[in-house]
Amino acid sequence: MTDHLLPVPHKSWGVVFAMSLAAFVLVASEFMPVSLLTPIAADLHGWQEHCQTLLKREAA
Repeated sequence: MTDHLLPVPHKSWGVVFAMSLAAFVLVASEFMPVSLLTPIAADLHGWQEHCQTLLKREAA
């Protein structure tokens, strides 16, 4: 028995790339505010907890 592999069209790789990029952007946008919390608090001369509360209100 021989296995016949069908050639993969180049269009499908574009879809894979688009989905990978979308997943990366989604995850990055979730973690970015948390990683920037300390610099935001320092720039606003406030406490980290106070700035976190402000960011939570903006997200809601």
